[in-house]
Amino acid sequence: MKLKEYIERLKTGCKKWEIVLWWIVRLVMIAGMIESFVNADKYEDKIRTMMVGNLVLTFGWEIFQLFPEKHLFRHLPAAAQDFTNVYIVLTAFFGAYINFYYTVWWWDTLLHFVSGGLCVLAGYAFIKAYEERDGKKVPIPVAVLCAFSVSFMFGTLWECWEFSFDQFLGGDTQHWSLALAEESKINHMIFQPAKEFMSEEWKSRFALMDTMTDIVANTLGAVIGGITLKIALHKEEKEERAAENKKEKATVNV
Repeated sequence: MKLKEYIERLKTGCKKWEIVLWWIVRLVMIAGMIESFVNADKYEDKIRTMMVGNLVLTFGWEIFQLFPEKHLFRHLPAAAQDFTNVYIVLTAFFGAYINFYYTVWWWDTLLHFVSGGLCVLAGYAFIKAYEERDGKKVPIPVAVLCAFSVSFMFGTLWECWEFSFDQFLGGDTQHWSLALAEESKINHMIFQPAKEFMSEEWKSRFALMDTMTDIVANTLGAVIGGITLKIALHKEEKEERAAENKKEKATVNV
């Protein structure tokens, strides 16, 4: 692939405001990454590693454009990187680097809710990639069901990742450590009043309630995202039919 062709593909595949958004996100991540290395005593190694890894992810769409024409990822819309980059800022920068996960008790639940909806869009992005690559239109019910299912898949995989990270690398992503929870504000949960936190029963169910809160939030976000996607697709289909009818009438009149 020639460099000129690659650059042209990038220009035609995304809008100028998207490029600006992406680089704002990247600069924010770079600034945080540099600060985490300069003040190494303030941050754990896993925070720095995560910042570097997520910075690479912000270039995902540009990297995919290097793939062969037949590869599915090559046809993902630039919008996939829009919401991916925004979500990286919310999770990696504000959540882990700024430490909102341990200072803002509702932050994690909010992100699970938002991710449920965003993963529906991610699923639909893959549907659009299939349509562009294969030149076939996917029926709306199938597209919505697939996008909805992808959201559930990502939600499940994320909980598996959190469990594995805590189990084998000594993390606390599922907040199994009550001692850490008592030192922070995360002991306030949506499904349990804060005043009940110190009960023995609540202590034994703390990690379970954290995980189930995440799953319920993911589900609610996915449901709202799926409904919104279905409405948007039917509206788009209706507008396309109206445009076709108008074109046919104009042809007949000529």
